[in-house]
Amino acid sequence: MAEGPTDRRRDGSRRTRRDILAGIAGGAAVLAADAVIDAVDHETSAPTGGSLAGLPIEVGKETSEIPQGLVRADLRAFLSPSESDTYQAFADALEAADVVYVPPGIWPTSRTIEVGAGKLLWSDGGFDREVVPSKGAIIRANAPMPATVRLAGLEATLRGINVDGANLADAALEFASDSVHLDQATAKRGISYALKATGNFCTIWGGLFQQDTNTGYAMYQEGSDLLMWGARVKRGEIPLWLAGSGCILGVLHVTGMGGPEGSSSASARVTGQRNQFVDVYYDTAAGPSLLLDGTANANRFVGMLVRSAYSGGTAPVIRCDARQGSVMNNLFDAFNTDSGKGKGWTYLLELLGDPDAVAGNILGNGHANDVAALWNVRPAAVGDIVSGGKLTRNAGSATLGSGASTLRIPHGLRATPRSAGVDLSSGSAARPGIDLDGSQITLSWAGPPGPLTVYWRAEM
Repeated sequence: MAEGPTDRRRDGSRRTRRDILAGIAGGAAVLAADAVIDAVDHETSAPTGGSLAGLPIEVGKETSEIPQGLVRADLRAFLSPSESDTYQAFADALEAADVVYVPPGIWPTSRTIEVGAGKLLWSDGGFDREVVPSKGAIIRANAPMPATVRLAGLEATLRGINVDGANLADAALEFASDSVHLDQATAKRGISYALKATGNFCTIWGGLFQQDTNTGYAMYQEGSDLLMWGARVKRGEIPLWLAGSGCILGVLHVTGMGGPEGSSSASARVTGQRNQFVDVYYDTAAGPSLLLDGTANANRFVGMLVRSAYSGGTAPVIRCDARQGSVMNNLFDAFNTDSGKGKGWTYLLELLGDPDAVAGNILGNGHANDVAALWNVRPAAVGDIVSGGKLTRNAGSATLGSGASTLRIPHGLRATPRSAGVDLSSGSAARPGIDLDGSQITLSWAGPPGPLTVYWRAEM
């Protein structure tokens, strides 16, 4: 392990920042490090990068040319052999360099590690999907604190790091600034949050955010314009709570808890406005899979795979609860529900509150399996939905034979049509009376109108 930043050389002189950033160790390696840093300090020719004494150190930005400017150091260069707590090593490394490499291993901290503006913590040690992380580079809280790691400045970045709140930090990982970035990072086991994201214009690529019980939130977000893609969000009272606006979240797997060890009350909750969810798997909750309340207006949910064996037939797939605010003008489209071996859901869509406060919500196209009914109150518009082999709208033709005055047409809808219409092949024929029920359209004439073809349409 490299000497700590407070150690001295053999001649008794204090080690300089240059020694620390070189990260080692004596002899030709020190001379090589000095030559590299001198080249940068004097803005002469840029080196080609590489490794000194087996310790990663690069000069220049991360491009093939590696232009001038020292941007990377190794955390091990800042460690003191006598200390097990690594907080000060992180603080010193982030003060000394813009980019700090964190090797595989467990790095305990007694205080929140602040990643400032333009700083990057990164590792190539692997991505850990276990509830208690044990692989790759793990930054773990070992004392109570607000957050294990906090991204506290513009363009602060975490890449390939596993952050563990260890149920000691209120949040394992916190966004406390705008325009911060996560790339294949994980955050787990915060008291209240695995990931608490309160900045604007932030970006998340991949990763895993997970609680180990049905308490707190695997991810809570507020602010505007989050871009999140290809991640997993797991466990907690509600795994994902989006309170922000203008966000785009896509290709996510959101999984609640269900079973004897405890259940999540919903898979995802949205209280913000103008957000778009694209191709999201809503998996497992005792309550609704998707809950909209607060001021959840003008959101779009396109591509919904919903699966839960734990709703017990007592909760809807989607609940729009406007009893404390307005939940209006939301779209739910391209959905497919699957209860597995469970009892299914009460409704595909449940609207609660004053009708004016739930106006404009739309059910688009999809498959709604294992629901007792499609809705408790019909939404503003309904697309083509297949449910239990039945439809929400249908059309076709039927033939009335000579001498007949009654025609019964199976409409194939999930429930009694809201409206139905017919056109007759003979314009001179009298218009029939129309009677609707849960299985058929019945047309009746006062007398036989003669042989006819009837073109019909019906919609719930």
